[in-house]
Amino acid sequence: MNFHVLLVAAFALGQALGQAQPVVPGLLHEQHGLDAAGQGRVLIEELRCAWCHKGPVKRKLGPDLSAVGARVDAGYLKYFLLDPHTADPGTQMPDILGMVPEDERDTTADVLTYYLKSLSDEKFSRADVGASMVGEGKKLFEKVGCISCHTPGNGVGLKHVRAKYGLDSLSTFLFQPRHARPDGRMPDMNLTRDEARSIAAFLLGAKELRVTELKPNPAKVQAGKVVFRSLNCASCHKLPNQKSQLKLPMAELTAGKGCLAEKPDGVPNFHLSTAQRESIGKALAGIEKPLPDRQQI
Repeated sequence: MNFHVLLVAAFALGQALGQAQPVVPGLLHEQHGLDAAGQGRVLIEELRCAWCHKGPVKRKLGPDLSAVGARVDAGYLKYFLLDPHTADPGTQMPDILGMVPEDERDTTADVLTYYLKSLSDEKFSRADVGASMVGEGKKLFEKVGCISCHTPGNGVGLKHVRAKYGLDSLSTFLFQPRHARPDGRMPDMNLTRDEARSIAAFLLGAKELRVTELKPNPAKVQAGKVVFRSLNCASCHKLPNQKSQLKLPMAELTAGKGCLAEKPDGVPNFHLSTAQRESIGKALAGIEKPLPDRQQI
């Protein structure tokens, strides 16, 4: 199947339906016991706000991008950079290209893709998935508890994984998720390598997508490196020779403005819901107060 056809169709559908708000698994159920301010505090941590805005909250790292070139298909990576909330509904990644003039976004996503893919010497690959592996993976998916957080229609979505991963890269992630996402909420399920591969096969399905090939282009790689720095991507994603830049302190942030505006302009856009913006605003009002242990999730 041609990935680019899939990409265009998904993009059009996402634009028609609107993008999903960020999903935090711990806030999906009603037993978390947090008030609105407590939920806002969790969102502040999960969305990595403290990497741009200094404040008394835990700084959580974003995914490790040093091996993203081997982990993710180049076509999906560009698509995700262009419109993360359509590519992966519920993602905590903001739309950073909202800070870029609209007529420059495609070029910006392109050079960022070249730069990120250049970070790994290992190439991304796809492999055939056997029907027997898919069946076994489905059983394991339900048995080990994956479905608890990845409930269709009411959890962390997985529809994007087929376009994003290959069998080898998804198996590796499922086997040791904390290697790629050291501060992610995805737990290590103590899977064997064979179990991880079976679940990966189930998630990917038997139909094969082609690999998006990038021709060598040192100029684009260098341009992407510059863009990575200028967009302050290093705030969440630590890479050698890339430094982050702190913005306005958290205590000085104002609800309804900047990233918390209904329609953010010139800043990262997290596509927050009204309830999420209000919760974060309430959390900011008391941000200097430590969060009680009972409100930690």
